[in-house]
Amino acid sequence: MLWTAFGVAGCGAEPNEPDVVTLDLSMPGALGPTESVFWQIVSPLGVALAGGSADTSDPNAALPIHCVVPAGSGDVAHVTVADASGVVCLGASPPFNVGGDQTSSVAVPLSCVALDASSAIVDIAEPPGPGDMCPTIVAWKLSAFQALASGGSIDVSMGVSDPDAGDVLSYAWSATAGSFGDFAAGSARYICGQSGLQVLSVSISDNHAPTPCVVNVTFAPVTCN
Repeated sequence: MLWTAFGVAGCGAEPNEPDVVTLDLSMPGALGPTESVFWQIVSPLGVALAGGSADTSDPNAALPIHCVVPAGSGDVAHVTVADASGVVCLGASPPFNVGGDQTSSVAVPLSCVALDASSAIVDIAEPPGPGDMCPTIVAWKLSAFQALASGGSIDVSMGVSDPDAGDVLSYAWSATAGSFGDFAAGSARYICGQSGLQVLSVSISDNHAPTPCVVNVTFAPVTCN
């Protein structure tokens, strides 16, 4: 397990000044030279307040990263890191507060896994409620692991089963950069944006009432070049 430093600065000392969060990456140890970093600040209600990506293979990459977010409490920083060998690291910070003229810092623990075309990270993000069984990942497929930047595409698909009669699965695809032609279907087309390593993932909910089970799947990095 590695740790990335995440500095949180509530610098709005005056009423009309913004509050700023600073992401200062510090990843010593087993991880090789990083190629891609994706970060997102999420409110306690699950609303994305700010986010972005950085091509850290560029020695001139602009770090640390600063972003303006509303003052609030209980925000969480999510970080995804990929290196050139196919290692993907995922992590989330403890909740923190933003606001006022005080500065504090939190650390994001990163769990790292070496992925290839036949492997993926499967994580139960929301555990099942009473009487619910989570969706089971049967298979997945990426048509390629390389495409042209700024418009090249990769077809992605999931094979998922759910043992609970009546549950209706829903999908939400995301990527560290780029977009999806249909991000809410079991099969989708990923469209490259900026060049570099990009990490694709999908969140699958069984929409079980009253408490759904949510499973996140993260794939080996693809290259947009």
